[in-house]
Amino acid sequence: MGDRSLLERAKRGEADAIAVLMNRSLQRQGITVQVQHQEGGLYLLLEAIQVPDRTAALIFVQQALTRLNLGAIDQITVFGRRQGEKRSTWRERLQLRSIPLMVDQPNGRQTALANAQLNYLPIPAEVKANRKQTCAAARNIDSKAPSDWVQGITQANWRSLAIGWVLAMLLLSSGILTFVFYPFITLVHELGHAFCGWLFGYPAIPAFDFVHGGGVTSHFGRLWFLIGGIYIGFGYVYYRYRNNYLTLRCLLGGVVVYSTIIFTSIHEAIITVMGHGFELLFSGVFLYRTLSGEACHYPIERPLYAMMAFFTLTYDIRFAYGLIFDLQARAGYLQGKGGLIHDLVILAGQYAGGNLSAIVAGFLGCCLLTPLITLVLYRYRVRLRCLVHRLFLVLDDSQSSHSPAPSR
Repeated sequence: MGDRSLLERAKRGEADAIAVLMNRSLQRQGITVQVQHQEGGLYLLLEAIQVPDRTAALIFVQQALTRLNLGAIDQITVFGRRQGEKRSTWRERLQLRSIPLMVDQPNGRQTALANAQLNYLPIPAEVKANRKQTCAAARNIDSKAPSDWVQGITQANWRSLAIGWVLAMLLLSSGILTFVFYPFITLVHELGHAFCGWLFGYPAIPAFDFVHGGGVTSHFGRLWFLIGGIYIGFGYVYYRYRNNYLTLRCLLGGVVVYSTIIFTSIHEAIITVMGHGFELLFSGVFLYRTLSGEACHYPIERPLYAMMAFFTLTYDIRFAYGLIFDLQARAGYLQGKGGLIHDLVILAGQYAGGNLSAIVAGFLGCCLLTPLITLVLYRYRVRLRCLVHRLFLVLDDSQSSHSPAPSR
């Protein structure tokens, strides 16, 4: 079969022809592609001895299929896995009509397929090379159409969110089910206190409080060698990325902020607030996984993540609302438990002149902002990934981040 005939079949959306063209392009990288039509969309499976890098693979697939101009096909699902394994390592969905080409061609023109070979962004086996290619693509994004680079919410996203919301409301409507799932919130809350304690040099042990209910985290005296270890970590990052000036600028900012926090009382406030802060952080992570499908191997995981996110957020919103408008709930919270003062009361006494309502109102606002922030991160995740890849590029002296971009 001639190359022109194969190309025409691929443009009509025939899976076997698309697979042949892609395999020709990726054979030097040791990657094989399988293509199938399912549920009105196109499914692509990329396999290699090492799992193909997710970001570089998506850029290649999006660019290749966009050039084929598959008019009737919009929903694309891409899987990546190691050869010999049955379960995919990652999965991602693309909408071709909502995303422009990620790599501009010389003089802004899109070149045609030549000799049935896709003009593609390579996916090398080495992760370092993957990052370089991905960031090269990021630097060539067409700045005239940034709105085309946002990730839309698909029907599957809405379905997972709706199912998760309904399940969360069922849990919260039953006192028994709420009691069963409440330890999850307690665990996350105490982990937040413990994590920040260790981060600022205070050994901490989170635990459930089986006497008074809820949880409690025991903090011990500050150990300065723990903070010394943090600064050694900063030094290692500086040495490893010494030629990446974008990373070094961010590192300098991190050192200044961290030093300001640990040598002032700010670190005490952070340790106190991050109990509830971790609840919101975990809720955001779960909502992001629901939207993106990352780290989800089975479809049922996405609505379950949404359920736990909505359960935690709604529980916190009800908790904050009660502290503001329910005098009995407010009085019980002010009383504390077992001689311990609750977190928001501590913050109100130290930073709001004892005005608990102001602190609780701030917490309520953070609860409402968490889904919105998560949505923004999801919609612009491609740009954020490229930024992260740029931060973790290990460059030699001839590849420093401040070197001029090639002329176009």
